[in-house]
Amino acid sequence: MKTIRMALTYSDRTQKFFREETTIGDMQIKAIELPVEEIFFRQVRNYEFDISELSLSSYLVLKGMGNEELVALPVFLSRAFRHDSIYVKAESNLRTLRDLKGKRIGMPEWQMTACVWVRGLFKDEGISNEEIDWYTYREERVPIKTPTKRGSSKYNDWLRDMCEALINNEVDAIITVRQPPKEYYSIDRTKGKLRRLFDNPWEEAAKYYNKTKIFPIMHVLAIKKGLAEKYPDLPSKLYNEFLKAKEEAYMRIREPYLMFISPFINEAYEEAVQLMVEDYWSYGVSKNWYVIQKLMSYMIKDGLIKEELKKEDIFLNSLINT
Repeated sequence: MKTIRMALTYSDRTQKFFREETTIGDMQIKAIELPVEEIFFRQVRNYEFDISELSLSSYLVLKGMGNEELVALPVFLSRAFRHDSIYVKAESNLRTLRDLKGKRIGMPEWQMTACVWVRGLFKDEGISNEEIDWYTYREERVPIKTPTKRGSSKYNDWLRDMCEALINNEVDAIITVRQPPKEYYSIDRTKGKLRRLFDNPWEEAAKYYNKTKIFPIMHVLAIKKGLAEKYPDLPSKLYNEFLKAKEEAYMRIREPYLMFISPFINEAYEEAVQLMVEDYWSYGVSKNWYVIQKLMSYMIKDGLIKEELKKEDIFLNSLINT
């Protein structure tokens, strides 16, 4: 039996693959759990995994360069509104996106999908990239030229370096999807050196969705093109396995009390359905193409791709009609 190595982060959408053996034909799918940053870097630099979760923006950057090593399945393992990812100093009077016009903003990488979406929020407010000074704090995973300055690195830890840069006034705000360490950020807001830009980022996210109907996509599932060509039935069967895993995740969150530590998870789920649709975390091309097009429109303005890519440039032909 052939072993297929698939690198994923652990989530309710992927735990099925870690919990039980998955076989497709004479192939055994071996799920490998790694930090998302490590998966992305190892895959785009060395193509170390047969299948992997992958940054959507980095994948599109590769495709825009004409790279044919990988091809995507329309399985979107990470989605998130990013209004909660912008932080400023606790005593700052900065409260809105417009307050950051002309300011200095730090982020991990220019090409990072979350950062593309956040810069898109600025563009939607009429603030261009040129009206902000941008700083990055780690190496770009796909080597590219960027309009950024390289921020100070003292700790060899990009998140701590970003927090220190904000505290020490190297930048006025930072973008991070990982919550700052406790010595910088206090969830109860009674202490801490940093706070989120928006007092209620979840309310801002709901307003954004009501206006745009966009639930931003962060990660896609990518397979080596040679493997997909050698085993043409593999991608469709794998896609179906991920659909099943997502349905299991929905089932668990509908009866969450034994599964999750939060006392209000049921409320959050029902609010999400009421705000969006029942299958708010949809897979497939047809329901998500407009979201990908929006991301690409931002990436063009960011200089990450030259033009909008076509569906057949991004996804396997066998799954374009999903």
